[in-house]
Amino acid sequence: VKVFEASAQIGGIWAYDPEVESDPLGREMDRKKVHSSMYASLRTNLPREVMSYVDYPFTPEFMKG
Repeated sequence: VKVFEASAQIGGIWAYDPEVESDPLGREMDRKKVHSSMYASLRTNLPREVMSYVDYPFTPEFMKG
């Protein structure tokens, strides 16, 4: 399996990062580009069966490590 990730942390938009760009409209060409993520207090109404994989269930027991 090959995984492509643009940031240092695996998770894509689900890996929360509070950093934001200095120019949210994207007009400054030399701005530092920041990988956008979901917000810290995100809640979803999707069932956990939809949010998980067979090998990685989204259950409290599994999430403890």
